[in-house]
Amino acid sequence: MRLDVSLQQRQQLQLKLAPQMIQAIEILQLPNIDLKDRIDLELAENEVLEVEEEGSTPPEAAPSPAEVAEESSKEEGGDEGAEEGGAGSDAELSETLDRIASMADEDREAGMFRSRGEGQEASDRKMEALQATAAPPPTLQDLLAGQLSMLEAPEAAMAVARGIVYSLDGDGLFPVHPLARPVLEAADAEGNLLRPLHEVVDRANPVRGNGKEDAAVEAAPAAAPGGERPYGSPMAYGGFPGHRAPGPRDPERAAAQREARRHDRELAREDRLREAARVAASAASLRRRLRKEGVEADLDEEVLLFPLVEVLDLLEGEGVAATLEEATRALDLVQTLEPRGIGGRTAEETLLLQIRPGDPRRETKRLLITRHLEDWKKNRRPRICQAMGISLEELAELLEDMAALHPHPGALLRSERSQVLHPDVVIQWAETDRGEPDYEVTLVNEYFPTLRISAQYLRMFEDAATDPAVKEMLKKKIGSARWLIDAIRQRQDTLLRVVREIVRHQRGFLDHGLTSMAPLKMQRIADDLGIHVSTVSRAIADKYAQTPQGILPLKFFFHGGTGSSDGSVESRLSVKDRVRAAIEAEDRRNPLSDEDLAARFKAEGLAIARRTVTKYRKQLGLPSSRERRQWS
Repeated sequence: MRLDVSLQQRQQLQLKLAPQMIQAIEILQLPNIDLKDRIDLELAENEVLEVEEEGSTPPEAAPSPAEVAEESSKEEGGDEGAEEGGAGSDAELSETLDRIASMADEDREAGMFRSRGEGQEASDRKMEALQATAAPPPTLQDLLAGQLSMLEAPEAAMAVARGIVYSLDGDGLFPVHPLARPVLEAADAEGNLLRPLHEVVDRANPVRGNGKEDAAVEAAPAAAPGGERPYGSPMAYGGFPGHRAPGPRDPERAAAQREARRHDRELAREDRLREAARVAASAASLRRRLRKEGVEADLDEEVLLFPLVEVLDLLEGEGVAATLEEATRALDLVQTLEPRGIGGRTAEETLLLQIRPGDPRRETKRLLITRHLEDWKKNRRPRICQAMGISLEELAELLEDMAALHPHPGALLRSERSQVLHPDVVIQWAETDRGEPDYEVTLVNEYFPTLRISAQYLRMFEDAATDPAVKEMLKKKIGSARWLIDAIRQRQDTLLRVVREIVRHQRGFLDHGLTSMAPLKMQRIADDLGIHVSTVSRAIADKYAQTPQGILPLKFFFHGGTGSSDGSVESRLSVKDRVRAAIEAEDRRNPLSDEDLAARFKAEGLAIARRTVTKYRKQLGLPSSRERRQWS
């Protein structure tokens, strides 16, 4: 094999976007708040831009970027001659720059650049906004650390307790790593693994996607003559009028998808192996500590000690040494904090910590939690009664008494700040120009000002006496300002057209709610407006609409559908709402199974499979029929 260096020529076509197009795309997908920040940034960087005041006289018409470029090209020849004649000297350039600086100072003194936050008034407004901003709420760990600081304990135990508090998850639990038990089972008394680490990981967490998806892609039928699939009409794909059937299978694309899935699986496997190596190191540290301190523990006890060892290893890196006994006392200290249940390592321990010591039913509750927790979760009450020797009425009374037990005690202290939504458009019922009531779409433009190009800088650009270097700078500034103004105007126009088209398709939802939601795809809006579907996607990205049904993201209006027996299509959201309503209205003593729900909907003319009902029920967070059943 010979290695050498050579030069080759190759012709190829590349599609590249102009800077103006890139700017227009970026501005199109910005919500109002982000667009305001973008405008403030442009005002600070481009002196040619200014805010148009209400009642002010509009400036002279600004030349377009094309006109600016054309005028500049015409002057290139004259500029060369001027350079030969001695024009454009350093003194003249310095004088012109001083004149621009003085003009900018005058504008600044006049308050034309208010968005820069200069001046006492702007500073006061910013200070008021900062003072009116709500402070972030204290975290769960901060609240528990405050309780811990009021307790008395040895310094070593207190240091470990603080480490435990800041190792709790968002629910206030101190969970055991899911790989702790498999790794400890595969290790000897010294903590050395008896099997390769990858085998331990694969047995504990089998990797999904073993090539069946790739085989399914390979088995997909090829395109029929004419480029269409031999499957029938587009309705066979769960679509609706205007839905496009899939095109022919592309072998290169299928190969790229297989390679991407394989690469993702490899990356996920590497992450699991790195995490398993860390767990194995902690397991070896646990076995060494047990042997050093002369503590004997079975596998279940070692699993419960595992999270403590992780904290001890972290504290050792910070110069804090403690024993397993001290760590256990520290955990006992943490588990006395409020709300009760904080620091539980398993679901059983979390619930047991919440049972009061003087409870007369403490032993019965402990037996139910330790031996029948899974049956309790799945509402298998007859099995629990048979095992504990009690009646259904006694069990119902016992469970009612235990209803206050919380599996996630930290959630009782967790406070989350409500998200503030700023609508970009308002859809309201109003009287139109034709004198008839109808839905009116209004853009919310109060967040950002109206921009214009400064007349002073325009006159300077058009002045023949202006230095060529300054004129070149002004040409770029004016062009950038014009592109920004045009991009904002185009964004507003596109957003208004898209939302008006959405309203035309979703009038039923605006009138009656989810039950009248119509299926809608972005491609349908794009076809109606004659624009690309990516433009629709960018126009609705991260934007909200204030509607009679509440403030909703614009993406909320786009959903697929489910076919009915009469040939119509019902929105998936509407079907989900029907599933929820049917479950809420059922007889809890004889709840409807997913198959019963599917049969009922089929009798009502809605063709829906049982697995689809199951999927929608789980997405709604509703339990299964067995778990919903009310035992009398």
